[in-house]
Amino acid sequence: MLLIGNAGFAPGLSGGMIPSTAPPFAMTRWIAQTRQNYVSMTPYNWTDNAVHGFQGTRQPAIWMGESGPVFVVPGVALTEEGFHGVEADFESRGMTKKNGSESISPALYSISLDDGLGGEILAQQSATSRVGHLRFTFTGNGTTPYILLESSRPSVITSTPTNITYPNGTISILLSHGKVHEISWEAVWKDATVPPINDLTTVYSDRQENVDYEARGGLNSTYAQNGWVADDIHSESGSRTLDYAYDDYAVYKVALALGKPANITDFLLERSLRAPTTIYNNDTGFVEARDANGSWAGDKWIYSFDAIQDIPGLIERRGGNQSFVASLDAHFDGGHNYHPNEPSHHIPYLYALAGAAYKTQERVREIAQSNYNNTLFGLSGNDDCGQMSSWYIFSAMGFYPVTPVSGEYVVGSPFFDKITISLPPKPQDHTKESKILTISALGAPSKPYIKSLTINGKAVDSPIIRHEDIVNGGTIEFEMSDVVEAWGNGVLVKKDSELAMHALRLREARLPLKVPEVPVEDFCPPVLCHKISISPRIKNKFRVLSPRGSSYNLPTIQD
Repeated sequence: MLLIGNAGFAPGLSGGMIPSTAPPFAMTRWIAQTRQNYVSMTPYNWTDNAVHGFQGTRQPAIWMGESGPVFVVPGVALTEEGFHGVEADFESRGMTKKNGSESISPALYSISLDDGLGGEILAQQSATSRVGHLRFTFTGNGTTPYILLESSRPSVITSTPTNITYPNGTISILLSHGKVHEISWEAVWKDATVPPINDLTTVYSDRQENVDYEARGGLNSTYAQNGWVADDIHSESGSRTLDYAYDDYAVYKVALALGKPANITDFLLERSLRAPTTIYNNDTGFVEARDANGSWAGDKWIYSFDAIQDIPGLIERRGGNQSFVASLDAHFDGGHNYHPNEPSHHIPYLYALAGAAYKTQERVREIAQSNYNNTLFGLSGNDDCGQMSSWYIFSAMGFYPVTPVSGEYVVGSPFFDKITISLPPKPQDHTKESKILTISALGAPSKPYIKSLTINGKAVDSPIIRHEDIVNGGTIEFEMSDVVEAWGNGVLVKKDSELAMHALRLREARLPLKVPEVPVEDFCPPVLCHKISISPRIKNKFRVLSPRGSSYNLPTIQD
């Protein structure tokens, strides 16, 4: 049913789904336009009775704007009116749907429309990844058919259809593979270390206009110096702090892959691990937002499980496995989990990382049953760039990427007896043959608990699946049970996680939070740059000079 998630009582409680015609990951999706779209409004809603044209849309989610849409509008005019009868105004060009004529599938959309002059128009729509195919059949007497093309509508990036901006500029890329990597790295590094213009005086309220690119809005207030984004200066400070910490971890992984020097990788990893601890309130046991002066502010529940790049450290701060599991119980049983929004999606999987896999298995099933169904109201929250749907798909398969950049999945509870996935060949794979990944879990619909797990015949004793073990296909086999089993329960999954090993290394090193010298000096302003003198091997001692010239002696770092 392609209308799953199209309905809802408010933008935040609607899936924001539209029955578009396009293959997966198409550049443009084609949709019958029943309303004008903008931030918090999609172009199609099942409750509307009229179609105003057919739109090539690039709006990726209900909370995001539109970019360069194209509209194809069929219509008819009285023959004697000629061009004077063409209706270009949005409201005036709407045509009433013929009852029962609407047919929807991923490959074809079809509908009959009342042309307003005694005839009707049969509109049929299909698409490839880059091309829309539309056919209009006009039936009527004394009228002249026409097709209006509208391609000049500007991009809509705000929450009303009147606040608009026009696209401007072009891009041309003629680069070698290695050069692309280096330019991409320079951009990523700039985002991680250079604050936006007027950062200290910008609030960054929801979709605030006329502000600089806010990849790291609030970086310069207190995050770069103290580790948190100031709540009395910037909006969404708690989530920004935790987002930036995870972003630092992701950039660290990119830096490792590109072979960047250890002063850069260590700086990024250390900051990613330190930042969440700066907003952990030891007196309350929760993560809370902080003002610039260090005083506490904000909701104590909403951020407290979001240090996804250092779950072992979070468990340790909560007093160990038993206390951490108890705090998760309080979170769920107290009604604090809010699945319609993304920040809570990984939380049920944290039980498994604290040695209570059976609770993950139970919570995941409960959430799926209460937040998803195959009706118009089938998504409890908007499918923000596909997150609501991807949570369900991953959970149905039996695992979820709690820390996506780590290359690890946390095991949950598969929903189906068998799932077969065809993995497309990699670009460099000359055989061009798809790889098959089979997930077997006999009895899963009625048996939520896992008794054993094997991947390609090899037993897996902890609730972690590595991407490298399944990316080339193979067989994941769950042995299911209707009672709680010993598997995944009672042992903290720490020694098996590459994330935990990195976290342990950095905590032992206790590196100071100082920005290293960057490869592209123009990207680093004086307030953030620190000159670094490094001996031939990073594992030897080196000095970091602050802007005021004071030095720090760092301990030896073992490989």
